[in-house]
Amino acid sequence: MLIKDPNYKDDYIYQGRNKLNQILKLEIFFCTDNYFNVKFFITTKRSKGYQKFKQTGKDGITSLLWAKKCMIDFIEDFKERYHGSVIRVYGDDVRRVNVYERGLTSIGFKKAYLKNPYLYYKL
Repeated sequence: MLIKDPNYKDDYIYQGRNKLNQILKLEIFFCTDNYFNVKFFITTKRSKGYQKFKQTGKDGITSLLWAKKCMIDFIEDFKERYHGSVIRVYGDDVRRVNVYERGLTSIGFKKAYLKNPYLYYKL
């Protein structure tokens, strides 16, 4: 389910739950440099929110597939509105970036090989 955050002009949040009743959250927010940053996390308590370097997901790949479907939905809905903008997906570490790369390259994401690698998609 897509929720429009009223605190930001261009901040979109997909929120759901997996079969273990963990909270899944995918935030896509627009930066001033004409690109979107993406933050995906799984947590058991709403108050904890995003926990850097902590593995909280226990549902395997199904939560990642949920996030991929949300990215596809976002791209389809906003491709014309934000034409020319770039979506960037960062991971906390190289292992997470590699997992995201395996899942997102099939929908057109490419990997930027920098000091802090990330995936990108041009709308």
